[in-house]
Amino acid sequence: GYTIASQQDSKKKNAGWRLGVGSRVVSFQLIGDDGKSIEIAAGHLEQIKHGTWNHVVVSYDGSRHQSGFNLYLNGRTIPTQGR
Repeated sequence: GYTIASQQDSKKKNAGWRLGVGSRVVSFQLIGDDGKSIEIAAGHLEQIKHGTWNHVVVSYDGSRHQSGFNLYLNGRTIPTQGR
Protein backbone atom coordinates (compact mmCIF):
# COMPACT_ATOMS: atom_id res chain seq x y z
CA GLY A 1 0.00 0.00 0.00
CA TYR A 2 0.87 3.67 -0.15
CA THR A 3 0.89 6.37 2.51
CA ILE A 4 -1.21 9.39 1.56
CA ALA A 5 -0.39 11.41 4.69
CA SER A 6 1.06 10.72 8.12
CA GLN A 7 2.47 12.28 11.24
CA GLN A 8 4.61 9.99 13.35
CA ASP A 9 7.30 10.40 16.03
CA SER A 10 10.16 7.92 15.64
CA LYS A 11 11.31 8.70 19.20
CA LYS A 12 7.99 7.40 20.58
CA LYS A 13 7.61 4.07 18.74
CA ASN A 14 6.15 5.90 15.72
CA ALA A 15 3.26 7.33 17.74
CA GLY A 16 0.91 9.30 15.53
CA TRP A 17 -1.32 8.51 12.59
CA ARG A 18 -1.20 7.27 9.00
CA LEU A 19 -3.71 7.52 6.16
CA GLY A 20 -3.05 5.05 3.37
CA VAL A 21 -4.46 3.30 0.33
CA GLY A 22 -3.82 -0.16 -1.07
CA SER A 23 -5.72 -1.91 -3.87
CA ARG A 24 -7.91 1.24 -4.07
CA VAL A 25 -9.07 0.72 -0.44
CA VAL A 26 -8.51 3.54 2.08
CA SER A 27 -7.14 2.76 5.57
CA PHE A 28 -6.34 4.77 8.69
CA GLN A 29 -4.03 3.81 11.55
CA LEU A 30 -3.64 5.49 14.94
CA ILE A 31 -0.47 4.53 16.86
CA GLY A 32 -0.08 5.17 20.59
CA ASP A 33 3.08 6.02 22.55
CA ASP A 34 3.38 2.34 23.48
CA GLY A 35 3.50 1.27 19.82
CA LYS A 36 0.04 -0.33 19.90
CA SER A 37 -2.25 0.70 17.08
CA ILE A 38 -5.88 0.80 16.03
CA GLU A 39 -6.52 0.44 12.32
CA ILE A 40 -9.63 0.65 10.18
CA ALA A 41 -10.08 0.12 6.46
CA ALA A 42 -12.92 0.71 4.06
CA GLY A 43 -14.97 -2.35 3.21
CA HIS A 44 -13.74 -4.09 0.05
CA LEU A 45 -16.70 -2.76 -1.96
CA GLU A 46 -15.85 0.87 -1.07
CA GLN A 47 -12.93 1.64 -3.37
CA ILE A 48 -11.56 5.01 -4.39
CA LYS A 49 -12.35 6.08 -7.95
CA HIS A 50 -9.47 5.76 -10.39
CA GLY A 51 -8.44 8.78 -12.46
CA THR A 52 -10.27 11.44 -10.43
CA TRP A 53 -10.03 13.31 -7.14
CA ASN A 54 -11.31 11.48 -4.06
CA HIS A 55 -12.12 13.16 -0.77
CA VAL A 56 -11.32 11.22 2.39
CA VAL A 57 -12.20 12.28 5.95
CA VAL A 58 -11.61 10.39 9.18
CA SER A 59 -13.23 11.28 12.49
CA TYR A 60 -12.36 9.81 15.89
CA ASP A 61 -14.09 10.20 19.27
CA GLY A 62 -11.04 9.41 21.45
CA SER A 63 -12.50 6.16 22.77
CA ARG A 64 -9.45 4.02 21.87
CA HIS A 65 -11.74 1.60 20.02
CA GLN A 66 -12.25 0.91 16.34
CA SER A 67 -15.92 1.74 16.79
CA GLY A 68 -14.89 5.32 17.63
CA PHE A 69 -13.75 5.93 14.02
CA ASN A 70 -15.85 7.05 11.09
CA LEU A 71 -14.51 7.00 7.55
CA TYR A 72 -16.00 9.17 4.81
CA LEU A 73 -15.30 8.79 1.11
CA ASN A 74 -16.53 11.46 -1.30
CA GLY A 75 -19.02 12.82 1.23
CA ARG A 76 -20.51 9.48 2.31
CA THR A 77 -20.00 7.54 5.52
CA ILE A 78 -18.71 4.14 4.48
CA PRO A 79 -18.60 0.79 6.29
CA THR A 80 -15.24 -0.12 7.76
CA GLN A 81 -13.50 -3.18 9.08
CA GLY A 82 -10.90 -3.26 11.83
CA ARG A 83 -7.45 -4.84 11.91
